[in-house]
Amino acid sequence: MDSGGTSPAVGKVYLRLFSIVQHIDQIEGLSEEDRAAVKLVVNNRWQTMHTDMHSVGFVLDPQYNFEAYSQATNEEVMSGFCNI
Repeated sequence: MDSGGTSPAVGKVYLRLFSIVQHIDQIEGLSEEDRAAVKLVVNNRWQTMHTDMHSVGFVLDPQYNFEAYSQATNEEVMSGFCNI
């Protein structure tokens, strides 16, 4: 997470984790049991990372800010952003 002050990192990590959650079902070769285990791990990490400040970091990241407004259908992210 330490970017050495050159660029914000929280939004990038948050987006990657959100993307993983969306794409787990597209992973080929996983049994349903393995798929459920992967989803559990990722969702647990998502719950750990979902704070209002992380949502703000994602929405205000210069790389994603306009994309966030147009594609953020995730109520958790937008709710966290609006709470701050």
